[in-house]
Amino acid sequence: MKKTISFLLAIVMTISLQTVALAQTNSQMLNSDYEEVKSFVSSYFDVIDKSLSELSISPELKNYYKSENCLEYISIDTTIQHRLLQISDLHYSDYKTTLSFEDISYDGESFNVIVDKNTDMYFNCFKGEPSSIYERHIIDIVKSENDTFRIVSDNYSDEIKDLLKLYRNFSNTTMTNNIEKAKNILLQESKNNVALQKSELELLKNEAIDNKGKLPAEEKNILSGFGFHAYNRNAAQSYAYTYVLSPNSSYVNFESMGGNCTNFTSQCLRAGGIPFDEIGGHQWYYYNSTNRAPAWTSANYFRTYYKNNVGSSSIKGIKAVTSDFASMRLGDLVQLVSSGTASHSMFISSPIYDNWGSDDPWKYKYDVGICQNSTSVAGRQKNIPLSTKPTNREYVHIEGSYY
Repeated sequence: MKKTISFLLAIVMTISLQTVALAQTNSQMLNSDYEEVKSFVSSYFDVIDKSLSELSISPELKNYYKSENCLEYISIDTTIQHRLLQISDLHYSDYKTTLSFEDISYDGESFNVIVDKNTDMYFNCFKGEPSSIYERHIIDIVKSENDTFRIVSDNYSDEIKDLLKLYRNFSNTTMTNNIEKAKNILLQESKNNVALQKSELELLKNEAIDNKGKLPAEEKNILSGFGFHAYNRNAAQSYAYTYVLSPNSSYVNFESMGGNCTNFTSQCLRAGGIPFDEIGGHQWYYYNSTNRAPAWTSANYFRTYYKNNVGSSSIKGIKAVTSDFASMRLGDLVQLVSSGTASHSMFISSPIYDNWGSDDPWKYKYDVGICQNSTSVAGRQKNIPLSTKPTNREYVHIEGSYY
């Protein structure tokens, strides 16, 4: 019996010593590689920012990935090609990025890095007006036999990357061909959309020579039943600029629970005077995380709400309509919609226009700035050109509300 106990103790001691030795080895590796990992990630983002600023993908970017055919690389390349097609000049005249490393861990095979990336940039099309992006990146990094780091995956919020994944899954060809096919579909959609935009813009330019254009008249108050109330677009914009990068603590942030995009746009609408609606089969309200209508936080539920509520003198709530880009005004919304399902909501914050359209920039715009929170991994954007986004857009014109 004593021999058996001694044998078992010896095994336990051996395992314990091996565990301690492994922990010490991992600790030593982490300590020795910690600064190298940070330096590697910093240089990785430097290359990406430079590529996006110049709209020319840096040849060295491929060297950061374990596979040069990875989704992350293809999505950056697609983003650049998409931006080059647009009417807006989406080069940066200047930019500055700061990184905050939240965590670096090592599991014996790879490093997991959580880093917050804050970038302030100046798109040429905004002519001096700043834009800002906050992203949280979760990066998986391995170290090869020749002691070089390589990125296995980079998880962050990006609509073009998400659309590439969606299109890729429609194909039955090899993975490489899948992603290339998805890229070609997206870029062809961009080309078609821009060709139509240019044609419409040329008509507007010719019109502007003799006409100054007028904004649509707001609907007047109706005395019987629910009264019509105008949408305070400036108040909604002020709220968007205040809270887009630093979410309002009065509301639960749903970024870690599937997405905060529609929660954010709902708050903007509320700030602009759109009332809570708790009447009927289609509702829109928020009191806390457990007492809220699905339409407050879900892009698709909100789409269902505004399309079916149709505020009027007998129906309380928002009066909004699906419209077109030409009708978009300050405080309106844009949703990304595929196959009739909305996946993302954005707030329109500013017009982008040429000098010839300065008398009526909202009518003669060729692009708009948007504010948004992300759909999943934290990603917040302040006054970013809408043309940076995919083309599967649906425009929502907010006319006002009834209450």
